[in-house]
Amino acid sequence: MTVVACIREVALRHPAAPALAWLPATSLNGADAGVQQLSYKEVWSSADGMAAALIRLAPDVVRGAPVAVLVDEGTALPLLMLAILVARMVACRPAP
Repeated sequence: MTVVACIREVALRHPAAPALAWLPATSLNGADAGVQQLSYKEVWSSADGMAAALIRLAPDVVRGAPVAVLVDEGTALPLLMLAILVARMVACRPAP
């Protein structure tokens, strides 16, 4: 079973279960913002929407082709990595 299939399965069986948890940057600076979370349903929905957008924006990209990834820290990176897998593309770091 693939990573995408596993995450999709958990999202279907346990949609409210926490999938991602993180401390916001404000917590690191001394303010107590608490732990933030996204459920499996939220993660799957976001990644699936991003995957559709990737396919729509790059219709000529062959499945399995590399896609450069450049994002700030935070939840955008794991969501985008999952979206790239859902779109059947391959993430790569852009050349410096």
